[in-house]
Amino acid sequence: MFADHVLWLHQMGLMRVDKQRWIGRANKFWLYSVAANLLRDFYELICVIQRVRTREKDNLDGGMKFHFRTPLKWIRKHPKLSCDLAKNMCDFWIPYSAVNKINLHPIVISLLGIISTSMGMLQIYDKDYRLLPS
Repeated sequence: MFADHVLWLHQMGLMRVDKQRWIGRANKFWLYSVAANLLRDFYELICVIQRVRTREKDNLDGGMKFHFRTPLKWIRKHPKLSCDLAKNMCDFWIPYSAVNKINLHPIVISLLGIISTSMGMLQIYDKDYRLLPS
């Protein structure tokens, strides 16, 4: 956010900075932030997998065995994690493309932004989709 504020001050004429340099910094900071969010999501995913494996060991009939084989069942069972993971996966590619690590078509970037924004709005609107710290 600091880099965005510096850019805003530059746009308003209150401060003179190298605009391209600060845009690059803002994108790098955004990429680091999204990468940290993805690490958190993967940690939560590992915790869910460990809980399921523990239940499978405790459950003699093995009723949970096929839980992760169908993605739609998994999404219904874990809406918070799946929503946050989808949002952060889409968010990752936008700054990754902006720092010239990959070349994505602007339409793809727009679609990723729409999906990410939709997931973020869903998390704000409905607390059932908001991932809480573990």
